[in-house]
Amino acid sequence: MNRIKGIDKLGLRNKWFMAEGYAYENVYKIDFWLDELEGEKEESIDLELMKQATGEEMWCKEIGCFVSQGDCGKLNCDTYIPRNGKNGRCCHLINGHIGTGKYYRLYADRIFALT
Repeated sequence: MNRIKGIDKLGLRNKWFMAEGYAYENVYKIDFWLDELEGEKEESIDLELMKQATGEEMWCKEIGCFVSQGDCGKLNCDTYIPRNGKNGRCCHLINGHIGTGKYYRLYADRIFALT
């Protein structure tokens, strides 16, 4: 599965990235972007390293958009299902991501830091 030589040394294997020109919710790990690159006519994709946004809007997998914590809950949503079966955070929510300002250029066999 090591399609890029030395990627584990860079510590990027399990990090999240977003590509320029893709919608904000398209944040994936490096293997997804390698597969995407194979299907593209371009020889490279520019990616921004993302980090988990805590305390901000979250992505609702059920309705397919970002929601504030106050908008999610038994009173506000028909699809609300608490993770623990009683109350609290809904099982459909996943944390959003924000950019770190670190950019990389991904090729089929290598990756370079741009900033």
